[in-house]
Amino acid sequence: MIFLEEGQLFRRAKPGMPTRRVIWDQHEQKDIMSQLHDESGHRGKKGSYEKVALRYWWKGLYRDIEKWVKTCEECQKRSPIRVTEELHPTLDNQLWQRVGLVVVYMPLNEGFSKIVAMREYLSGWIEGKALRNVDSKNVAAFVYEWIVRFGIAGIFIYDNGPKKKKITKILIDRYRVRNICVASYYPQSNAVIERRH
Repeated sequence: MIFLEEGQLFRRAKPGMPTRRVIWDQHEQKDIMSQLHDESGHRGKKGSYEKVALRYWWKGLYRDIEKWVKTCEECQKRSPIRVTEELHPTLDNQLWQRVGLVVVYMPLNEGFSKIVAMREYLSGWIEGKALRNVDSKNVAAFVYEWIVRFGIAGIFIYDNGPKKKKITKILIDRYRVRNICVASYYPQSNAVIERRH
């Protein structure tokens, strides 16, 4: 049963049930969901729905609350449901198929403060060189020495650090090397070489 009272539209599902104000404005709906969801202590969709449904009504109320809770950062952090992705190992079956590159900072020793290293994934062969300055020219020279000695790798894996951006361009243009650029400052993405040093 819907009725008008003091210029506001109300709805009562059954006689004896409390009246609920009908909300048509979407901005007001969002404000109500936000306020009551936060006020109720981020109880999830069921708790938030019960809190809102006691006072208000609009078409698709439960669906809107469900969407709101899914986008709530606090609720996502507290949720016991953790979605995890299966591991998908990449296996190599021949030498020089996959090579990783990393620049490591180390304590200053006789003017050397960095190491640039490359590792072949299948055999675990690693080569490194201590450097005084790490710029793209020095790292490119090291990569070039590797290519001259061992040949072109099938896939070249490196992080997107500023010291390696120009190298990638040179390698792609000159030697047509397939490359994978992984996240900087995230060792798990290039774990094989990061673990070794």
